Amino acid sequence: MLGLYDTRRIQYAGKVSEGQVEKMEWPVLDRDIKAKLAAGGTIRLITNTIISPTAKKALADFVAKYPNTQVITYDPVSSAALLEANKQSFGAAVIPSYKFDLADVIVSFGADFLGTWISPIEYARAYAKNRKVTPGKKAKMSRHYQVESHMSLTGSNADNRVLIKPSEQGAAIVALYNELSGGSGGPKVNDKAAVAIKKIAADLRNATGKSLVVTGSNNVHGAGDRQQNQRPAGQPEHDG
Repeated sequence: MLGLYDTRRIQYAGKVSEGQVEKMEWPVLDRDIKAKLAAGGTIRLITNTIISPTAKKALADFVAKYPNTQVITYDPVSSAALLEANKQSFGAAVIPSYKFDLADVIVSFGADFLGTWISPIEYARAYAKNRKVTPGKKAKMSRHYQVESHMSLTGSNADNRVLIKPSEQGAAIVALYNELSGGSGGPKVNDKAAVAIKKIAADLRNATGKSLVVTGSNNVHGAGDRQQNQRPAGQPEHDG
């Protein structure tokens, strides 16, 4: 929000010349870019990680037209651990298709899936489907727990928001695992969070087969998300 209404943002097209931004009209900019592309020089496209088949196809078409193009992928905040964790858990380095609309209980450990995590527009639409009570048709909505250390868009929409320190996220995941598996040991979370996690575990047990647990961690040991509301774990749906 603050960035969106930042009055210092550049509000016009332009190019940088000797450290200064030269203002350009869009038709002029388009003409200059087309001329540069047609000249046959080296072309580099910088993108973040793309999981959309449509966007990938558009890039492939561009590269086919301009063979001197190299697409460089860079993520300021990496999600590589998610791929590696799923590879270790399910045998495939993929991002599953999370069905928030089919989950009766949703637990998120720092994953801002309504704001910034992976595919927030897709997830927000699915999430909303199971959050509406319709008289005569649907009398119950999903229950959402958000375990996080700072206020996020997703946390502001949660039914229960559990506060932890950033250093406690791994401990919180271990605590939930212990509650569900009957295990013990591992690092401890604060007392209030420990009580909340017991309640979360109870709700997850009551929603076996229709629950979803996700984490925004970029630690391989904490990034393997679990979902019990779609296909077998070894067959995640994915894009590429």
